[in-house]
Amino acid sequence: TSGYIQRGNGEMPRQGARGAWKLINNYYRDRTLMHKAPIEDGVLRFSKTGTAVKPGEKVANA
Repeated sequence: TSGYIQRGNGEMPRQGARGAWKLINNYYRDRTLMHKAPIEDGVLRFSKTGTAVKPGEKVANA
């Protein structure tokens, strides 16, 4: 009921209508979805522990 919350309500982000931006708050459903979801998403880069990769840098074996 705070005034600043009510005034900023129209500016606050909302959840999406579908995944990955839909907030369900159900541990068991999230666990199932995460277990079945692919790890590779075209954005994440995996490397060995301790290997730093700068944005735009090519990674060996990637």
